[in-house]
Amino acid sequence: MDNFPMTAQFARQLFPVVAFLLLASLPRAVAGTPHWDLEGVPRVGDSVYSLGKVAFKSFEISGIALSRTRAGLFWGIEDAGADLVFAFNSSGELIQTVKISGLSSEDLEDISADQDGSLYLADTGTNLNARDEVSVYRIREPRAGETAVGIERRWRLRWPEAGRDCESLVVHGGYGWLVAKIRDDGQRSTLARFSLADTNELIELEVLGDLDVPTPAAAADLTPDGDQFAISTRAGTYSWHVGGDVASAVGRAPVFSSSTPDTKKEGLAFVPQGLLVATESRDLYLDITPNVIPRTLEPRLEVQRGTEGPEIFFSASYGVSCVLEYRPRLDQGEWAAVTADFPGLGMRAKWRGEVSFWSDAGGYLRLVASP
Repeated sequence: MDNFPMTAQFARQLFPVVAFLLLASLPRAVAGTPHWDLEGVPRVGDSVYSLGKVAFKSFEISGIALSRTRAGLFWGIEDAGADLVFAFNSSGELIQTVKISGLSSEDLEDISADQDGSLYLADTGTNLNARDEVSVYRIREPRAGETAVGIERRWRLRWPEAGRDCESLVVHGGYGWLVAKIRDDGQRSTLARFSLADTNELIELEVLGDLDVPTPAAAADLTPDGDQFAISTRAGTYSWHVGGDVASAVGRAPVFSSSTPDTKKEGLAFVPQGLLVATESRDLYLDITPNVIPRTLEPRLEVQRGTEGPEIFFSASYGVSCVLEYRPRLDQGEWAAVTADFPGLGMRAKWRGEVSFWSDAGGYLRLVASP
């Protein structure tokens, strides 16, 4: 175990309340990790590998998201009229199908996960029919064995330019971020956002500008710490280092990867090796272009000043069960768990949960992890 105590003076310069202890002896690999052995796997591009098809039948795969609460799982959605989410593993096997009670969708096109255990479903496609109003729904990530969940929130949305098609959604920093799809001559890949604050009112999307993505965007994803943003298109993937500010992608040249030979790349998810691409016809590809491999750090804790107080970021191997513990002083009292178990994601991630246990006197944190 390597200790990295932060002095009280330095801690108070960072924030007035925190000092932390780092445990850096976490295991590197555990069962269920979404890490593919690529020996003998067909290579379809400079850095793109074909992982085969998912092993279950579906109308189509319209979007995918890496689970933030259950190791070894991806969540997927089908397209028009669907009222369910399904879970599959890194081998493409169906694990669970969950009905969304009360959902009556027109054209589900993407799914996104946040760090608080919620999934967001983008009913934002048009099926070539103009829609004056689209929706994003929030549900909690289903638990093992559940067959139905309810809708927790719905956001009613409208594009300033009527009838825009959209198949790409990410959630970060209190906003939902949407990328409009190019359908007609003169259209651009427009980035817009809406606040996740509770409201029943119809929201006009805030347009932030156009992205340098000249082909139709069909999916999007963001690393769990908000550092990297990527879009899947017919031509390939476009990605940016955004440092938590998705809007910063506007006006900046992305990194392009030709990705896969399939034009209908409807699902996109960051994984520890790079980007997992799922096609409408259920094919899976892994893009490990160096520029799009998520920043995987040594196991560690980081504390940063956030807009609403301290924010904790952590790194741990995928699937490792992590618990955050706190101790006001090292020479008195015992370590006490301040969060429930949370799986490592193989990438730098923001820790969910409250941080109100800190006091002005400071204290120490440690990350305890086991397979």
